Amino acid sequence: MDLQEKKYPFRKASLKTLTNGKHHIEYWAWNIKTNKLQRFQKAFNLNKIENVKQRIAQAQYYITKINNKLEDGNYYDPSAVNQQSKELKGITFPTAVELFLNLKKNELRSKTVSTYRSTLNGYLEFIKNEPGKLNESVKIHTTQHIIAFLDYVKITKLVGNSTRNNKLQHLIVFFNFLVER
Repeated sequence: MDLQEKKYPFRKASLKTLTNGKHHIEYWAWNIKTNKLQRFQKAFNLNKIENVKQRIAQAQYYITKINNKLEDGNYYDPSAVNQQSKELKGITFPTAVELFLNLKKNELRSKTVSTYRSTLNGYLEFIKNEPGKLNESVKIHTTQHIIAFLDYVKITKLVGNSTRNNKLQHLIVFFNFLVER
């Protein structure tokens, strides 16, 4: 029996409210290195949702996804997380985009992932015109590249400020994801 077929102990995910009114989701998953349950607390940007009903609905979505994964036998392997982080250091931009989208598709709605994909593919197309940028490490991409892309989109695609700002937000989330790794 391989690791994925075995069922590991866990504690179901639940929404926790702190005394300051902030929310996070707490769950316990089996750590295969320590052979113990390990607690996880994730906010998933829930506290950025101002409407409490929407925040709780979004939390319920994450809770269901987490519980389904735990019930399917998923576990925590710290060496896999460390390996992903090491691999990211020399990663090319197209590979980083695919990694980001693959990891986010479990957290976000498919339409949201599609929107991220559209923005990131647009940026990929844009940087193809800059010699060497596409297959270089993601580290070489600077604020100037992003501003140039946003200007390009605004001028050539004739998009408004809202669309431009949405694309900026997508890029911020993507690059923050890379920084955290």
